[in-house]
Amino acid sequence: MLVEHQFHSLRGLLPLNVALGFYVSTIVSRWWSIWERIAWPDALCMKLACHAPGRGEAVRAARRKVARYATLASVVTLRPLAPRVMNR
Repeated sequence: MLVEHQFHSLRGLLPLNVALGFYVSTIVSRWWSIWERIAWPDALCMKLACHAPGRGEAVRAARRKVARYATLASVVTLRPLAPRVMNR
């Protein structure tokens, strides 16, 4: 109702498609900024692979452990946002 009232008040100043374009642009840019701030475990794992190289069993075990903890932290953090994950 509020958005409709604002659009009716702007009808004489701006065409409706321009006002809707600005509105959609704002919503998409907010969504994209939130999406970029999510900490994905694969980015951490790639950095870990670069900074902790080696083929030894101890190094591989440490990398796997960090990857598992990063994945667990991501799931626990995003769990309230996804009902399918919350019910698992």
